[in-house]
Amino acid sequence: SQSEKDIINKIKELQKNDNRDELIHCIWYCVVAASDRLEPHEEEFIEQLADISQVPVIVLVTKAVSKASEIFRKNIENRNLNIAKTFCILAQDMEIDEDYTKKAYGCDELVNFVVENVPKHAQGAFIAAQKVSMKHKSDKAMTYVVAASVSAAAEGFLPLPFSDSVALVPTQIGMLAAITTAYGLNIQKSTMSTVITSLMGTSATTAVGKSIVSALLKCIPGPGTLAGGMISGTIAAALTTALGKTYIKIMEKIASGEMTESDLKNESVLDTFKDMFVKFYKKDEK
Repeated sequence: SQSEKDIINKIKELQKNDNRDELIHCIWYCVVAASDRLEPHEEEFIEQLADISQVPVIVLVTKAVSKASEIFRKNIENRNLNIAKTFCILAQDMEIDEDYTKKAYGCDELVNFVVENVPKHAQGAFIAAQKVSMKHKSDKAMTYVVAASVSAAAEGFLPLPFSDSVALVPTQIGMLAAITTAYGLNIQKSTMSTVITSLMGTSATTAVGKSIVSALLKCIPGPGTLAGGMISGTIAAALTTALGKTYIKIMEKIASGEMTESDLKNESVLDTFKDMFVKFYKKDEK
């Protein structure tokens, strides 16, 4: 068909592009479960896709609500086509009758397989774009938290009295921006600054009284400077980790539609996250 020719031509066109971000890294071929068979021309097209693209081709049996769907999937798998995997998928809950609703399934397994089988440079973009698995987004976001925590520990060790919070801000803004990207969202920098100011203000003062002691110790020449720096580095890392974990929870709620960016201007909403921040800090400090 013309549409199949257009798809093949598009793949060939993209393969000539030097920008690896615009390449196709995986192909999903969807067939409705109710069709109960692959036509010969479909099998030929799937083989052609795999041969020309040289990327994993996944066949999805969609709207799979009955046991017959699994039989259909196995039949496809047994045809020894050049495909990487077959899945039965029900993307949304489906009401069968007034007494029974078939729950959605299969999407998590599909996401896991794709993440494991696309090039590393494409994994981040896929994780951010997909809306099925929050765990993959959270895992990716935590890598940014760990990296920022290490940087914060070093910055907190700077032997400059009372400089800790100023030195940490660029690192923390960078961390929040990276977490935002991991969730595929677009949050204004001013909102990130508001979150840092709110959580690292009253919350941090309440949770971390000894940071004042650390700053004072830095003013003492010799051993006092080293001791103060070490204490402050530990605190800086714990604060940054707690901030990152709290922001991940915020992103989860925004990504799932439970709240919006504008809700972060609401003091009562921020108070909830302040309590969460303190709990994370006390746990990480230990």
